[in-house]
Amino acid sequence: MTAQRGHDGRGRAPGAGGGRWPAARLRRELRALAPLVALNGFAIAQPVLDVLGDNPELIVFRGARALDIWLLGLALVAAVPLVLWATEAAVGAVSAAARTAVHHAFVAFLGAALGAQLAARLVGLKGALVVLGAVVVGAAVTVALRASAVRLWFAYAALAPFAFLVLFLGFSPTGDLLRQPAATVQGVAVENPARVILLVLDELPLTSLVGPDGAIDAGLYPAFAELAGTSHWFRNTTSVASPTSMAVPSILTGRMPQAGLRANVGDHPVNLFTLLGGAYRMDVAESITRLCPVALCGTAEGSRRAVLTALGTDATRMWAEQVGLRPASDPFAGFAEPARPRGPDDEPFADLGLDQPERFDDLLRAVGETPTRTLHYVHLMLPHTPSRYLPSGRRYEPPAGERGGLWDDMGRFVDVWTDHPWPPLLGRQRAVLQTQYVDRLLGALMDELRRQDVWDETLLVVTSDHGRAFEPGLPARALDADLDPTPVLPDVMAIPFFLKEPGQTEGTVSDANVELTDVLPTIADVLGVALPGPVEGTSALGERPRPATKRFFQFVTGGDLGLELGEVHVVDEGAVLPTVLERNVHTLAPPDGDLRLYRVGPGADLVGRRVDELAQGPPAGRAVTPHAPDAFADVDPDAAVLPVLVSGRVEGPAGPYVAIAVNGVIGAVSGTFDWEYTVFAGMVPEQLLRPGANRLDLYLLEDPAAPVLRPTSPA
Repeated sequence: MTAQRGHDGRGRAPGAGGGRWPAARLRRELRALAPLVALNGFAIAQPVLDVLGDNPELIVFRGARALDIWLLGLALVAAVPLVLWATEAAVGAVSAAARTAVHHAFVAFLGAALGAQLAARLVGLKGALVVLGAVVVGAAVTVALRASAVRLWFAYAALAPFAFLVLFLGFSPTGDLLRQPAATVQGVAVENPARVILLVLDELPLTSLVGPDGAIDAGLYPAFAELAGTSHWFRNTTSVASPTSMAVPSILTGRMPQAGLRANVGDHPVNLFTLLGGAYRMDVAESITRLCPVALCGTAEGSRRAVLTALGTDATRMWAEQVGLRPASDPFAGFAEPARPRGPDDEPFADLGLDQPERFDDLLRAVGETPTRTLHYVHLMLPHTPSRYLPSGRRYEPPAGERGGLWDDMGRFVDVWTDHPWPPLLGRQRAVLQTQYVDRLLGALMDELRRQDVWDETLLVVTSDHGRAFEPGLPARALDADLDPTPVLPDVMAIPFFLKEPGQTEGTVSDANVELTDVLPTIADVLGVALPGPVEGTSALGERPRPATKRFFQFVTGGDLGLELGEVHVVDEGAVLPTVLERNVHTLAPPDGDLRLYRVGPGADLVGRRVDELAQGPPAGRAVTPHAPDAFADVDPDAAVLPVLVSGRVEGPAGPYVAIAVNGVIGAVSGTFDWEYTVFAGMVPEQLLRPGANRLDLYLLEDPAAPVLRPTSPA
């Protein structure tokens, strides 16, 4: 029987399954999809996967699990092209001509993204030239796609993004997170078991803690002083590197940083967690690093949607930096979680806010709920910038106006301070205020240990990964800067290291040459654990001769924001501590008195004085405008966030000081300096605030030593 028109030889209509029409349609859809996949792969997926692959710390910080890493990779490779293809297919169901136009628009868009990538990364263009390059390449790709040879090339090129995905998952440092080694080191015996608490703080220089006599300033830091009085304080301890991803592994392994090693258990299989994992319960909250195997510590909490959303935001930022649409940043500068909502009955200190708040709360809760053989580890990224905590635990926000990068912790990451002395002085003041908040948290931990009656049985270790410097015109952390970091190495290298043994009641102070690599061997010494292999560190409690020098590794930005070891600075063992004592916290503010941490800079003596007690001059004739003019209109002094950082712009050139008065009392005297305009900024004490409307007055001051306040007007 002859087949009728409109049917195949088996009597089925086209599209009914198995005919030539569905195969043709499939080929047509694949031809439409191929350029979208290929262009997205080269323009978006490859550069982002390259950065993510080289920086597993970013993945770790977000708490991503193995499935999250897979989903992120697949989304980067396939999500955009599939969405675009589905959109044009939906349009094609209405109009074939409209679908063709939409397809060309999508190709032009992805071609422009590729053009921006080429212009920024290969040619080195910036700004408007990147946009111009994007438009040219987008148009060229759209036109070229009309040629059959180009379409064939795209058909094969569509396989490349999946090769990028294989490299990301199988051969990158981030891919190593998918492959965990053995959970524990075998054959480890613990002769003197005790509860272990290791609290690693972040970016805490010893210069913030000590006075000129080398003792902890107990007025500023009662908890640190108390800990020093009942523990071994190794006062001459220094960090080995400024990046957290290099310094913290040295704490946990006893090894110096090595080129090519990342901050995960795959590259550091022998560490504190794997050593004690066979004998101890793990209560571990890592930040940036992941040295504790999943088999011991599980995975980070948080919904998959939240994790993927955060990673998507990171990926978008990375791509924008790659094509020059926004300035490149330190890959760790944004490691700060949003503040946790506060309830009306919460104590101020209960809100940790910036980083790992729930983890620190979990530590306090876990102290009395876990057996003696528990290792509690928390890496708390405080007092790390951005500085926004007051000693009370309340917060303040950076200025709301045009603040883009005034200094390193107010908008973007900048490692080198401006030459003007005021910004680094204000930065140091804010860092010390935030360190007082850390002292409050440490006190809460010590109180909880005593309340749970486990203080005597606990081995408590408190240290920091590195410090921070506050010198005009010099690096803040001696990172990848062109300037010689030698003048600030003491500020960046010298960090606290306290170790309270179980049963210890009296403190000791040692100025022996101790480095971060000695932390793990000292813990092992107290617990009676024999280390299974050689390490560079030695027990700070031991009697072995110590080295005569200290080493400090800088890093450089290599490739696409990947961090690589740079220059190694070797300093004499006795060269750091004397400089620390010279730069002690009393060089920032008076050693005692009310509002002492607000009495900084040339106008320090004016803070706390009433305006009506001071000489008044004629109007300044220059406008001084705060960034947040309405911040004092309705204030709740008990609120979680207070308007205590007052900043703004000054009409005319820099030079005079700005006296900031709240409710008729001088709260701060700020220097003025040039940025994109003349800027002032100062911290006012929260004690000056009152409920409801508060009065903010700004005065110009030519000479703080002979103060004459000249009223200003807003712009």
